[in-house]
Amino acid sequence: MRKTSNKPKQRKEEIIMNNVNLIGRTTKDADLRYTPEGKAVATTTLAVQQNFVNQNTGKREADFIQVVIWGKRAEAFANHVRKGHQVGVTGELRTRNYENNGQKFYVTEVLVSDFTFLEKKQA
Repeated sequence: MRKTSNKPKQRKEEIIMNNVNLIGRTTKDADLRYTPEGKAVATTTLAVQQNFVNQNTGKREADFIQVVIWGKRAEAFANHVRKGHQVGVTGELRTRNYENNGQKFYVTEVLVSDFTFLEKKQA
């Protein structure tokens, strides 16, 4: 006779991936701020071209992606990147929400862990 156990079966560890890689152009200079604790945070928007051409206009469209960078990387990004510069970013997709005057707002952004300057230096 086979003995059964009342112990719940252990599930295998789930594999979760949240990885974003983008190349685009900044739509504005980075906004560099500091938290009350003194930690740097930079935000900007990347215009990232879509892979297809719009059938109606014959032009490529772009997605406008909010990016957030923390710490020393935020300071480096804000000090070197200007509106229109091409950059590559790697990070995680994050969503958050907040309320303002009774209205709820939802935000999706990329929390940047690394970036690369793709703009050639001016001589």
